[in-house]
Amino acid sequence: MKSSLLHFLITFVIAFAVFGLLAYTYYGSLVAKIPSGASSESETSESEPESEAESGASGLIVEIPDESGEISEENYKTVSGLLIFKDTDGCVSEARFVRINERKKMVVSCNFPVTVSLYNSVGALIPISDYFAMIPGDQACRDIIALTGAEAEFYIEMDLDSLRQMLGKISNCTFSMDRVIDYINPAYENYTPLFEGDYPEDYRRHIDAGQVELTEEVLDVLLEYHDLQIAAGKSNDIRPLLNQMYESVFRAVLIEQRSTYLNNAKGVMSLLNAGRTNLSESYLLENGKLLFAYGDYYHNEITYTAHDATLHKIKEADA
Repeated sequence: MKSSLLHFLITFVIAFAVFGLLAYTYYGSLVAKIPSGASSESETSESEPESEAESGASGLIVEIPDESGEISEENYKTVSGLLIFKDTDGCVSEARFVRINERKKMVVSCNFPVTVSLYNSVGALIPISDYFAMIPGDQACRDIIALTGAEAEFYIEMDLDSLRQMLGKISNCTFSMDRVIDYINPAYENYTPLFEGDYPEDYRRHIDAGQVELTEEVLDVLLEYHDLQIAAGKSNDIRPLLNQMYESVFRAVLIEQRSTYLNNAKGVMSLLNAGRTNLSESYLLENGKLLFAYGDYYHNEITYTAHDATLHKIKEADA
């Protein structure tokens, strides 16, 4: 009898433990499925809980996808390139890195002093003014990456011939003259009037200081005056004026052609091809909206110092 009682107690304890474990497991999973704080089924159906994005409970900024399912921030673009402007002697008068940011509506630009030197293929240090005049634009882009660490996708290289060609095809282009230019037309150097004050209309060449409409004639007068000053042994650095002209023409092209590039990318390319560039019709169609906003966006000028410092400034300004 004692043996039977002992077997019964052992069987009872084992069964109790098994059924107790099963009950605990089932009840625990059931409790986990019930939302905390929900008093009844009717209360849960009547009011939807606020999301973290709406309530701000998480303290995080949550980006909501747009209708396409993509984060709208990812739709913003940036384009970057190199503008190379050449002097009267064919050397580079300005090399300018530009980065156009659609989200910031900003053009970050960095003008490299033409005295900054780079190593050429044989390891000799050569100033940008000479070096960029000897290499193709795509190589210049690679060297700008080495200078700043900032990538340049495209380049536009312009000399005086391309500047003159563009001036013949655009309008409403102005620049700021920092001096008055006035001299006798070399064609009348030995002219003697028959009567006092009897001079031809074009006897004198004259350009006022201030805002001046940029035309082929104005360019020719400026270059002629420069040659006369140099021939007379006088200093006449017109690079700042030339650089203003180049940038004014570049800006005017982008503003004037903004409404036509989608329908006439080939025509816009023929205009830009007056200089040398790696831009293509497909690039214009893909990035033209941003590129042609160059004249409207805020311009943030970065001063070149050194590789790391300049890259830091560009990134900081571009955010």
